[in-house]
Amino acid sequence: MGNANSFQSGHVLNVAPLELAGGPLEVERLRYVDADWLRELHIRTRETHVVRRDGDTVVCVPLKRTGASLGGASEIIELRDDLFLCASLVRNALLAYLNSIDRTVLHYRPVTFLASGGNDDYLAAALPEGVKNSEQLRVSPVFALDVRVISPEDQPAYVAIIFNGFVSRRVLASCAELIRAGVDLRGVYVKRIAETSDHRLAPKLETVGQVSSVDGDTLTLVDHREETPTRTYVVDFWVSRYVGAAR
Repeated sequence: MGNANSFQSGHVLNVAPLELAGGPLEVERLRYVDADWLRELHIRTRETHVVRRDGDTVVCVPLKRTGASLGGASEIIELRDDLFLCASLVRNALLAYLNSIDRTVLHYRPVTFLASGGNDDYLAAALPEGVKNSEQLRVSPVFALDVRVISPEDQPAYVAIIFNGFVSRRVLASCAELIRAGVDLRGVYVKRIAETSDHRLAPKLETVGQVSSVDGDTLTLVDHREETPTRTYVVDFWVSRYVGAAR
């Protein structure tokens, strides 16, 4: 028989266990009220605390030692005693780091962000020599870091980061820019920037309707949202999934 060590499956493990370090945490524990209350608490404390529901209570970890009290009961928690809280802390730390290096973060769970290196524009790399990308189209990697608690049957539970990568194809020009460039938008579904409560994430786009005709700067839409007029101005409309180029 051949050497078993020489066997190669062609698969790469994308799970990285995390080693927990550091002392106990001083947290506050609040009584859980309802989903709307918890959502408002997340928004209100986004800059000051990591908040996680724990059954009928909510654990709040201050990001700074001098943070203001939220009016809950003080408690000491060992990191290894609450792996799900650890996962929340790691997730928040990843988001803070990516914001600090000016990455475009698309989602929080999993933490998903656009690559922005000099060699991360696949479309530009595929163009013939001497031809530059107009920056209105971009094909680039997207990375997702999912922080989970893994509970194997034959060993203790642990916190891990699960890595995934895929490719994003984006149109970075607005509908107005595309029309000026001579692009026919008929039959295309257009989108607009949706309101967001989390400035740490890139703005999302919501579908408005399908273009049936174009008259100057005015689009005629079919299959559109009820609150959107059939004829509407093209300003601030997009056809891409994400707004703006990777920073």
